[in-house]
Amino acid sequence: MPGPNTPSSARLLNLAVHELRTPASIVGGYLRMLLAGHAGPLTDKQHKMLTEAVRATDRLTALVAEMSEISNLDAGTLALPRQRVVIVPLLQEAAAGLGETSDGGARVEVRLAEGIDAGAVVLADSVRLRAAVVAVLTALAREQADAAPLVLAAGIEQAGDPPAIVVRIGEREALADPAGPPAPFDEWRGGVGLALPIARRVIEAAGGRIWSAPARASRPVVGIALPLATPDA
Repeated sequence: MPGPNTPSSARLLNLAVHELRTPASIVGGYLRMLLAGHAGPLTDKQHKMLTEAVRATDRLTALVAEMSEISNLDAGTLALPRQRVVIVPLLQEAAAGLGETSDGGARVEVRLAEGIDAGAVVLADSVRLRAAVVAVLTALAREQADAAPLVLAAGIEQAGDPPAIVVRIGEREALADPAGPPAPFDEWRGGVGLALPIARRVIEAAGGRIWSAPARASRPVVGIALPLATPDA
């Protein structure tokens, strides 16, 4: 638990987590008991209403868990493992996790730059990094004006030391927007809970960075850069 030297915002968040977790769990438990018929039979209308209430309570419980994760990441009490992660399959799995569009096509089109090493490795928490990419994909998919697939374009940037894998996510036309100074990543997009603030922290914990398209870009694009691991790392 964060101590007295933890920033006040993190301590407040941690207190909120502890105050919300127990009542949310109790409410969810009673709703499930009612739904299971422990208090008597239900009408179809009552069953539908309780089902929606359970979904809402589950979302609240998940939000509390996300608040807890942010609190622990900010307080330094959650140490993320630095595992060797083969990044290309992870990106492909994250893209596949979004499923299909209404017409049966993939919701995300993965484009790998020519010559990219399919065995390229980064050092990160593999589970959380995959969730971070999924969170960004989900947020941008929600912001699309149409049902066209998102494009996830990945390549290697050799300029840095060490070189990095750079991923740009957005609509096909948006990826071709003129270059410009990147904008700070907007992690407070709606509709995905606290998944984006967590994603930013996970990427930075892996030594990477995340940014948004230049302010003048007409459509949203998010960039992610992760340093490649050396063979002996």
